Amino acid sequence: MQQFTAEERVRWMDRFGIERSVLSFPSVSLYLGDEREVERPVERKEVCRFLNDLFAETHAKQPKRLHFFADVPLAVDVEFSCKELHRAVDDLGLQGIAIQSNLGGRLPSEPQFEEFFAEAAKMGVPIFMHPHAPYGREKMMKYWVFAIVGFIVANVLGNVVAAVSNPAEADKNDERDREIDHIGERVGNWLIIAGSIAALVLAMTRADHFWIANAIFLGGIAGALLSSATKIAAYHGSFQRW
Repeated sequence: MQQFTAEERVRWMDRFGIERSVLSFPSVSLYLGDEREVERPVERKEVCRFLNDLFAETHAKQPKRLHFFADVPLAVDVEFSCKELHRAVDDLGLQGIAIQSNLGGRLPSEPQFEEFFAEAAKMGVPIFMHPHAPYGREKMMKYWVFAIVGFIVANVLGNVVAAVSNPAEADKNDERDREIDHIGERVGNWLIIAGSIAALVLAMTRADHFWIANAIFLGGIAGALLSSATKIAAYHGSFQRW
């Protein structure tokens, strides 16, 4: 849900004519240390059950508007994941499952996960696979420094320009600020997505790693700049609170 409550999310959906949203949190391992989640199985399972209970509680508040894909610790315990799949769908009423494309350093297509996918298929449960810590990233490391530095510089400069252009509002943080920030990030994400698609096409055509990395880099830089420009325009325009 990021910074929004269920009620705020529904108001945002109403504003943009969105009837239903499907939400998930497939990047738990990011907060447990990427592929090191397998070293913390007890904690990982506790987080899984907590998230699914929270999803069910939120879904109950907005059953026709907010739907959720459950979390499963597939990288940690396949048997537990099968049981949690049934609990989440049959008992809690969640609508699907969200996993990562990197399961503790293993591919989802590896034989040890077949039991889980067979069970999900038997139940007719949709699975959303979130791309995270992709394979082959070691080859991209030498290009990531430029991308990371570029993202940081673009975002810092954008925030500085926004603060200088409207100093009276620079230190305020209310619901309107959160909404403008959310809109700006979504607009900027379109260019990031465009850069990612361009990188995918380049990868499919076996282009050099240099061009693939720079497609992602340029998409990220352009997205950050457009995001900042959108926020500045919103602050100076007739943006209305929801």
